[in-house]
Amino acid sequence: MKVVFLPKNNVSAKVCNFKWGAKAAISQCTDLYSTPSSNAAEMIGLKYNIKPTFFIRVRDAKPLGENGVERTGRCGFGVYFQTSQWHNGTTVETIPDYYSATWSSAGASAFANVIAGNSKPNRYPNHGQELYDVSGGVYGYDSVNQIAGSNNLDEIKLLAEDSSNEFFKKIGKNPSSLSYQNGKNECAPFMIDYFLFGRNSNSTSPSADGRTAYGYDKNNSQFLGFPNQAFSRLDRINQAATTRFWDNGKNITHVESQVAKAILEGGWYNDFIHYHSAYSQGTFDTIENMYNAINTQIGSDLVWRCSYGEAAEYFFLREAIDLVVANEKANKIRVFLKVLETFNFSFDKINTPISVEVDLTGTYLQGKEVKCAQGTVLKSSANKVVITTRLKNLTNGVYSFVLEESAEDVSINLNVPTATKSVNGDIVTITTDLPTKAVLFSKNDATAYNYQVNERINEFSTEHIFDISNLTGAVVGFITANEQSNLIQI
Repeated sequence: MKVVFLPKNNVSAKVCNFKWGAKAAISQCTDLYSTPSSNAAEMIGLKYNIKPTFFIRVRDAKPLGENGVERTGRCGFGVYFQTSQWHNGTTVETIPDYYSATWSSAGASAFANVIAGNSKPNRYPNHGQELYDVSGGVYGYDSVNQIAGSNNLDEIKLLAEDSSNEFFKKIGKNPSSLSYQNGKNECAPFMIDYFLFGRNSNSTSPSADGRTAYGYDKNNSQFLGFPNQAFSRLDRINQAATTRFWDNGKNITHVESQVAKAILEGGWYNDFIHYHSAYSQGTFDTIENMYNAINTQIGSDLVWRCSYGEAAEYFFLREAIDLVVANEKANKIRVFLKVLETFNFSFDKINTPISVEVDLTGTYLQGKEVKCAQGTVLKSSANKVVITTRLKNLTNGVYSFVLEESAEDVSINLNVPTATKSVNGDIVTITTDLPTKAVLFSKNDATAYNYQVNERINEFSTEHIFDISNLTGAVVGFITANEQSNLIQI
């Protein structure tokens, strides 16, 4: 163990419970990226300033990273972990006979305790005990005796590694979260080394208080969200959603109450919907109504509208920091964040910054404009600023950043952008009050929510020019660098 010496703490600083020092967080997610429902979800996400998360089938997905939807910033992504598959030592394939009602010769060849022609359950065998039993102890895991099969769980470990690698190819970053295919979560204990959070198919009933638990507030010595208790790593990799609005009665009043409760208790509200099912059944309008209700319920409260993976990453960053020291010297304030060694394994999965509130009261910087070369500055209240910064280049487990006087106001704002339009024939110019990225959508046909993406501008500007010739029902969504978005009709 290395001994690290830090300077005297003479300035008040603390890690925020949520990015930007927000009161709470909300996420909304689905398990398939499929047009046109995915286009419609991105469009209403831009309109209501909410970030939908898509858990994608990584081997089937098109690249969505550098020049695509992920780079625009309104949508987040995670891994749809296909539990019906395994790694056979050479490649990924469906577990033999998994979807069959009868064992075949292939199943009998793969598993010692199988007889070809015998009947079997559908979606069987699953990772863990079932694979262990049918294979006679070659694959899977005996949960009773806590013994791995002789294959040392490579059938699931290599599948997880392959899923992560494929995600990186499509998105351009390592995944931090997953969703279990068909709710088959028997493999959850084996996912801890590969992901931070995982969602199962469970949620509360339409009338009960849902889970919004987001760990422990070290600053105020209380739990965040509901229920008021600590959860293990295994639980975090296999957790229920707060609500499943579309599946459980489409009860907007219940959603509103759960969002309000999360804000009051400092929790993380998250919901799951099958967008593609809502679209195919002609009820996508209920999702837009829900987004509108969430946005209205949040109102003027500062709530972090994040992806599922971002919520996971911030949680782990916050939990990893066990000491904050802020020291004023020579008219500057240097803040040190000491990170627990046990969390080092997670940093390759984290692309989300951490937010630290610094109280400038009584320091040289009180009442002055400040800047931070390592992050952004948000004025949270009188003499307090929130620095949002990426933890990188740690020295002996310590990261630091510096606040100093600025000749001008360089602080960010979290305002929702506004826009005006100017139409000249088939050319429309969108002018925004803040630098934004922009997406042009139009209708494929008269079907409700059947949108296509005509053009995507992934560079920040206050002016976006589009050709709208031969387009019907065109709208433009736009989003700032601080992830605030809006929509304008053309």
